[in-house]
Parts: sequence; structure tokens; C-alpha cells
Amino acid sequence: MRNRLLAAGIVGITALVALLDFWTSAEFIGSILFTVPLTLCALQHSKRLLWGTAFAVAVLTIGAEFWGGNRATLTNPGTALANRGLLVASLLTLTVFVDLWTQKSQRAALDGAEIERQRGSLAAQNDQLEKLVNAAKHDIGVLQNTEKRLEHMTLELQIKHQILNSVVEGTTDLIYIRDLNNRFTLANGACARLFGYSVEEIVGKNMRELLPNDTYAAVAQSDQEIVRTGATCTIEETAEIDGSTRFFLTTKGPDRDAMQNIIGTIGISREITERKKSEDQLATANRELDAFAYSVAHDLRAPIRHIDGFSKLLVECLGASLDEDAKHYLETIQGSARDMGVMVDDLLNLSRVARMELKLQVTALNSLVEQVLQLLKLDLMDRKIEWKIADLPHVKCDSTLVKQVFVNLLSNAVKFTRTRPGAVIEVGEIAVDGQPAIYVRDNGVGFNMKYSDKLFGVFQRLHAQEEFEGTGVGLATVQRIVQKHGGRIWAEAELNEGATFYFTLGTAAHAAGSSKETLL
Repeated sequence: MRNRLLAAGIVGITALVALLDFWTSAEFIGSILFTVPLTLCALQHSKRLLWGTAFAVAVLTIGAEFWGGNRATLTNPGTALANRGLLVASLLTLTVFVDLWTQKSQRAALDGAEIERQRGSLAAQNDQLEKLVNAAKHDIGVLQNTEKRLEHMTLELQIKHQILNSVVEGTTDLIYIRDLNNRFTLANGACARLFGYSVEEIVGKNMRELLPNDTYAAVAQSDQEIVRTGATCTIEETAEIDGSTRFFLTTKGPDRDAMQNIIGTIGISREITERKKSEDQLATANRELDAFAYSVAHDLRAPIRHIDGFSKLLVECLGASLDEDAKHYLETIQGSARDMGVMVDDLLNLSRVARMELKLQVTALNSLVEQVLQLLKLDLMDRKIEWKIADLPHVKCDSTLVKQVFVNLLSNAVKFTRTRPGAVIEVGEIAVDGQPAIYVRDNGVGFNMKYSDKLFGVFQRLHAQEEFEGTGVGLATVQRIVQKHGGRIWAEAELNEGATFYFTLGTAAHAAGSSKETLL
């Protein structure tokens, strides 16, 4: 723009100079115009240069082909201006126009290159934009899928929450959460109703407000122990509510926040008041039954001894005069009296077990087994029995009672292998459900598992008295001893393939070292 204004100004000045030629010196003006850096010139119709600036001469000389191969010659510009003022003005105007057109063409060429460069840049930007759009579409698709999954998960959580809420509110068990100050932060309907409140009303109340001092102290102590240890436990709790004593079986554990810090306790309590009453009644009945059995057995011992003794006297005094039938009758009386004596002794032993207090001490079970074997072998001089006694643990038990367990089980194994030419009796230890158990196994006659529920009942027998003697009290005694130790007993057998009896004695707790001390 600046060059255009300059060129227009020079055209005007040149025209003015031509008109005022008579006021100025042509030579002076020519020397000025000769040095101007513009393409200013005057041409004849024969394309001969009449005058021009040095810059015009240089341009016209370089573009000689335009002039038909003739180099332009320079005349004094001042003279030409003086003689042809108006012509010069016209030619100067044309020359400036040509110069401006040339500069515009150059700029257009430059603009075309710039446009191509920008077009390429725009194409690259379009590619990049297309990639961004595609990526955005993909992200939108992912977000839509995620939103759908979240909606589905939210629906599932709502359903699960409804189910959980139905379970919590539908159960008769007390479900609650208490903070470190024993205030309820959550309670279900059963818990609220027990204390005479709604679910909304009981939240925020302290247990001290709901229970007597002695009952509250016991509850608070168990909560503090859970907070201290972080352990879950199951305990029996007693509470005085509305003037009556209520019993609860409660499982408590720690309530933790997101950082696993203990912030209270969670509990589930089931009222067992009626069950507790039934248990007390049953325990009372059992004690009375044991006392009755002991009394009856004790009182029967003297008459039984009399029957056995007097029948022997009859045989001795009248033996020579008695016929065979009479002798058989007296022998039957004596045998029955002896059997009844054994039964009475077993009943007394059973009652004694129920009344005995456990005297727990660490005992080597192999030592008890060896003592029992010594007693049994006195009556087995003519029997061939293979004994397989494994290494047994040391246990904390009442040694007298556990010895009686081995007496009964090993005596049965000996008795029921009587028909086997090669009897095999094993005693060992195995793990059952992660807990050690002692077993006694034989290859005797076995029994049908269909009748296994009768094994441990008093006076229950799975074999006829004519085949194998017994009172049906021994296994009942064994079960009572095992249960008294907090264990259990069971059997596996197959008819004519032998039997195996297993028993545990409480919770497994192997001691360190070779002594293998444990509660089976």
C-alpha cells in the first residue's frame, strides 16, 4: 500500500514538473529522477527508450527479449521531459501501473503458495480433528456403556438392599450396631420392640438407659473386650427386662470404618429363655433319673447276691438228690443272677459317671491302652489276636474315665472278633474335619449301619444274647464319658466286615514339643 501511494505521488510530481518545465532546469530534474529507485521511463513507438531512471534501464536491459532483442539506450531524461511533458506523464503513469501489477502478481503467487501451505495445514488439522472426533465418539460410547452398567449395578444393589432389609427386619433375632459409648447406631425392629421403642427412637440411646446397672456392666465389659481384642465371640448373656430374666445367645464382633479402625460392636442376639428353661428342666430330670438308677441298682445288689448264694447252697446240699432238670433250673438261676449283677454294676457305673466331677490332667493315652491290654490278656491265653497300637497323643483328660472308655471299646473288639481265626484290633489317631480323633478298629462281625442310632442307647443291643453276651450299657457309658469331656463318638461298620469306633475329647489343642499334649 505504501509503494502504491509513493508511485501515485511521483506521477503527480512528474506531471507537475512537465507543466512547469519553463520554471525549472530540465537537467536538474533529470538528475533527480535518474536516481529514484522506480521503474520510470519514456518509450517511442519503435520501443526505443527515450529516457528512464537507472532502475528502469536495468530492468529493461535484463528483459531484452521483450524489446525484440534490442537493448534500450538511455537519453537525457531532462531533455525528454522538457520537450514531451505530457507524453512523459502518461508513460510514467502506465509504467507505475505495470510496476504495481507486477508486484500484485508476485504477491498473488506468494498468496497461492501460502494458500497451498495453509490448505495442507488445514488438511492435517482436519485429520487430527477427525481423530479427536472418533476418539470422542469412542469415549462417549464407553461412558454410555459404563452408565448402563452403573444403572444395572445400582438396581442390583437396591434389590440386594431390599432383600437384606427384609431379612434384618423379618427375623426375630436382635441385630444391632453400637458405638464405643454403647449407643445404638443401628437396630432392627426386634431389638427396638424388646425395649419398647420404635427403630427410629432407639437409635442414639445408650444401653445404660435400657438395662439395670449389673446387667449393663456385664454387657459393657464384653463390648470392651471385643474392642480391645478385635475378636468375634459367642457368649450367653442375661438381662433383666421388664422385671423378668431373659437369656440370649449372642455373637459379637468389631465394627470397623473404612480405615479398619474399630468404631464399635456389631451383635446378633437370639433369645433362648424358653430353651434355657427346658435345659434346666431336662438337667433336673436327668439328675433325678441318675439318682433313681443308682438307688435301684444299689438296692438290687443285695437281693441278687442272695439269689445267687442260696441257689449255690441248694446245689451243694441237695446235689445228689436233684435230677438233671432241677440242676439245670438252679444253674439258670445262678447264671441270671450273675448277669443281673453285671447289669447292676454297669448301671451303677453309668450313674457314677454322670455324678463325677472331671479331674483333668495330662495323660499319655498309650499308657492307658497298655494297662487295659494287660487286663484283657489274662482272659485271652487261648486267643490269637494281632494288636496294632499306633503312637497316641498326650491329652488333658480324666484318666480314670478315659481308661473306662478303652476298657469298653477294646472289650467289645475282643468279643466281636471271637469268631475270626485271625483277629486284628487297631488303635490309632486320625484327623477328622481338621480335628484329631482316636479310633478302635476290628475285623469282627460288624453290624448293619441302619441300626447305628441304637448303638449308644441304654440296654440297646444289635446282636442276640445267645451270640454275644452283654448288658447294652457299655457304649452308653462310653458316650457319656466322651460327652462329659466335650467330645463326640460315632461308629462306622459293615456286616461281617468289622467295625471302627471314633471319639474326640473336646477341642484340638496340640502342645508344642514331643509330648503332643492336646484336648482331643
